[in-house]
Amino acid sequence: YETLVADGLAYGSYAAVTPIANVDGCAKCHSASGKRYLKHGHIDPAVTDDSGATEDNIDFLTCKICHNTSRESHSTDGFIQLLDDPDGAAAGTTATAYNTDSTLMNDVHMSHAMEFDYPQGMNNCVTCHEGYMSETTGIFKDANFVFETCRSCHGVTSLQALANASWPNSNHPDVTTATCVASGCHANAAGDNGGGAGSFAELHNGGYNKAIYTSAGLKYADEVTFSIDTTNSTLTGNTLHVVFTASKGATTVDYDDLVPYVYVAGYGYDTKDFIISNHNKDADGNRLGEFGFGMDDANPHFSNETHTAGTSTWSVDYDISTLTANAPADSVRRIEVAVAPRLSVDGTAIALSAVSETYDLTDGFVAAASDIVDVTKCNNCHEQLASTFHGGSGRGGSIVVCRMCHEPTTPAGHYEMQSRSIDSYVHAIHSFQGDEEGYYPNFTVTSCESCHVADTYNVPDQAASLPGVIAESDDATIPAYVTGPASRACGSCHRATLITAEDMSGVRSLNKHVSDNGYLLEDGDYNSTTTVFAAVVEKVMSLFE
Repeated sequence: YETLVADGLAYGSYAAVTPIANVDGCAKCHSASGKRYLKHGHIDPAVTDDSGATEDNIDFLTCKICHNTSRESHSTDGFIQLLDDPDGAAAGTTATAYNTDSTLMNDVHMSHAMEFDYPQGMNNCVTCHEGYMSETTGIFKDANFVFETCRSCHGVTSLQALANASWPNSNHPDVTTATCVASGCHANAAGDNGGGAGSFAELHNGGYNKAIYTSAGLKYADEVTFSIDTTNSTLTGNTLHVVFTASKGATTVDYDDLVPYVYVAGYGYDTKDFIISNHNKDADGNRLGEFGFGMDDANPHFSNETHTAGTSTWSVDYDISTLTANAPADSVRRIEVAVAPRLSVDGTAIALSAVSETYDLTDGFVAAASDIVDVTKCNNCHEQLASTFHGGSGRGGSIVVCRMCHEPTTPAGHYEMQSRSIDSYVHAIHSFQGDEEGYYPNFTVTSCESCHVADTYNVPDQAASLPGVIAESDDATIPAYVTGPASRACGSCHRATLITAEDMSGVRSLNKHVSDNGYLLEDGDYNSTTTVFAAVVEKVMSLFE
């Protein structure tokens, strides 16, 4: 026994405990500039002893001083009800069936699974429990396979509810006391087959999200990679011949199971933004720059798809006049060519990484411009981008590829008064626009370097970034506008804060500030060559020619 000291405060004595989670897992999301975020403003989940030395085996003991079985959770009539009875939660009704103890497991699991929409799925246990996933001593040991553990993530009121709702093929009794192994239904850690159902670890892929990891803990995005062959990819006239290859590590993935998608988009002038997206459509409804190998709905802008069964190389031709003809004259000088692979394993869409190369229409393939966001920082929270959105369709791994669709010429769609451009769109998401309960994992949206490369988040250079279109308000009282890159990117956080507070007068004041100090022009017919947007782009970019 020693005296517990956390941030200079003595909390009494404690007995040594066996950890099953690690602070480093929390710090992946909840940290800023290399320093752990202190919950409640002062409490560090990592503990030091009375000499100031860090204790290795008592992480989270400071949390457990309050988060324990001695009181009901503040989530009572809250977290579980958000999933099980969202209408009742919104109406403020209560029910004792939702009562839970305020254990650290309950409060952490429930807040991440039910309130804050954990960004990678609760089945990715390794993020917080790395090193503690053993079936004999870690989180998957038989003693932990109980109803309380199941409910902390699945959000139901009883095992019978599990049978009726979440697991319709099960036959769970309406009891809450016996372990799932002792009930005779589930296999134990040793593999003894009880009633025929799998063990705790088997049911959860060993603690790894099946869309991201193999059961052996290998990340698919590291094991299956693609590259564009810039030597053998050539432009002849308007025909760009694209060659790319795949490689694989220890996985048993068959090359023939991979379905590569090729995306081509056009940069606007000499900026980092795309003025014509691969996702745009021609008059016949065909995507301007998207092609999937082996798809029945062939895209007429692509031709000569080639892949020999069993090999790791693919090629296809693309008519680049498709982009130049649909963009303002002389605006497309560089294009981005991307490969976004898709893969399904046992019915699960796997989250792979996309790759891309920049092709200058005069100089050929050129070095890509340095990005302002570090995708590895995104994956600190998301583990693998696009695993919980886009259906794990191989669009992670590259913010440049994200920007090919998330470009500034169209409004956000999902977020009022924001742009589809990646800066505005992602800022709105991480500001939890419209959701008063949400906070960025650092409990502030000013922790820019949690995503951005250092010193790359100042006011955008207008010679290197296009104007953008921001959507109208949901009630249509504030129209869609064309605005500058600073208003689109930096202003997106300010707009999100005001929108969440339902402060429309504040939004109008912000718009007046932008109009007085930059430009804000109404554009009700965006994304057309005859719009205000097209005229603004032509005027602004002519200043930098």
